[in-house]
Amino acid sequence: MHQSRAPRPAEPHQRGAPDREPPQRRDRESEPRPEPGHLRPRQGTRVSRRPAPLKRVEARVVRDGKTRTAGGRSGLAAGLAIAISVALVGGCARLLPQTPDAIYDLSAPTGFSVPAGSNAQILVPTPSAVRALASERIAARPSASEYAYLPGAVWADSLPSLLQARLLETLQDTGRVRAAALPGQGVLIDYQIILDIRAFEIADHAAVADFALKLMDDRTGRVVASDIVQARSPVVGSTNQDYVAALDAAMDAAFVEVTRKVLARI
Repeated sequence: MHQSRAPRPAEPHQRGAPDREPPQRRDRESEPRPEPGHLRPRQGTRVSRRPAPLKRVEARVVRDGKTRTAGGRSGLAAGLAIAISVALVGGCARLLPQTPDAIYDLSAPTGFSVPAGSNAQILVPTPSAVRALASERIAARPSASEYAYLPGAVWADSLPSLLQARLLETLQDTGRVRAAALPGQGVLIDYQIILDIRAFEIADHAAVADFALKLMDDRTGRVVASDIVQARSPVVGSTNQDYVAALDAAMDAAFVEVTRKVLARI
């Protein structure tokens, strides 16, 4: 007789091994799809919603000939400290007292003889000049092709305006004309004195005044007389006051001649 074998007992689970369940199939149809333009995170990747930290700004500060790097707030503070120091130094420099320029004037000539008077009314426009002379600065000529200016000294007005005022004063002081006026004063004019400043400067240790003179009939616009008037006066001394005194003397001599020529023609 055959002996029937007893059913083999089931093998016990391995010790320490957990029971495994068959992997469940994921329902891909039910999984929400990402919106267009949105990247789906990879499986097992943790997504952080916090924004990426800002990069720290570095400021390089040079100290003792070496460059050191300070990051974040310390670098920004160092940069601000440098900027504030520069601003304070510049502000203090502007607040320091500065020696003002000496302001000089010219005086009209007086006490000279002139021809007989006239009933004419004369207009004195502003003289013309090159840009180097048409300012408040007192010119000098180190060479024939170079302009320079006296340091720490200026005229009381721009040179053309100052000479205009002194020529007007010279004509008025003669008492030989009915009126001498400036443009815009509403005077009915008979003649205009057109003056071009060719030179009014210090050159070769002398003051030089050089003018081109035109006398124009205001009623016809015709130039009735023209001439070149020049005068020189030596400089005695080497100070700004000495230079200005010589220029004043040269202007006086030139304006006496201009006045005589004008009165003789009208």
